[in-house]
Amino acid sequence: MSRAERPYRPINPLRYDMVRLSFFIIRVLLLVRPIKVIGRDNVPREGPVLIAMNHLSFFDSPVMGMHTPRRMFGLVAREYQKHVFSIISNAGGAIYIDRDEVDKSALKEAMAVLNDGHCLVIAVEGTRSRTRGMGPGKTGAVYLANRTNTQIVPAVLWGTETIWENVRRLRRSEVTLIYGEPYSLPDRRLKKDELDQHTEDLMTTLAAMLPETYRGVYQDHPDVQSKLTQLT
Repeated sequence: MSRAERPYRPINPLRYDMVRLSFFIIRVLLLVRPIKVIGRDNVPREGPVLIAMNHLSFFDSPVMGMHTPRRMFGLVAREYQKHVFSIISNAGGAIYIDRDEVDKSALKEAMAVLNDGHCLVIAVEGTRSRTRGMGPGKTGAVYLANRTNTQIVPAVLWGTETIWENVRRLRRSEVTLIYGEPYSLPDRRLKKDELDQHTEDLMTTLAAMLPETYRGVYQDHPDVQSKLTQLT
């Protein structure tokens, strides 16, 4: 597929790697301890993959970008398209999406990214948590994975929400990033109720991977307890 035929903007490898290096330097300057990364080998090195994550801070995407073992595209709220940080987002393969409606254009771009065999990162809640705990998941990640026959890698991170506050107090921040095992959805077009069910399953998987204080609305979900048993 030629550049003109792609509905999305391809990643510039040089710019991407320069931004990744810049964030490594920023991490050191912000007094962030070496980030604890678990399960990095769970991210397939080839083929389409959708990384579904929780979302706590602006620093989530840079942390993911530094440690995901391949260059990644990501869905970004359209209001940040003209933000000062859009220079960074664009280098990281940003696909801008309108969160207030079904953005068919953004979905088309995201599907093309996956169909072309790339890595796409999505915050399943659709927005950043204001309370640390997870909010209800949206079906977008499962929909895209199902329509493109793409594996899902659940991923969680925490500690990024403390960075700014700790910088002001000259304290070091501790950040943890965990990649879960990849899995595939049924090889057929899922209906609306099935998309909801698989989204709930994804969210409880993420909740089980997180410390208790970050599980939010999934704190008391019965599936979380059963998955905790499987993880231990």
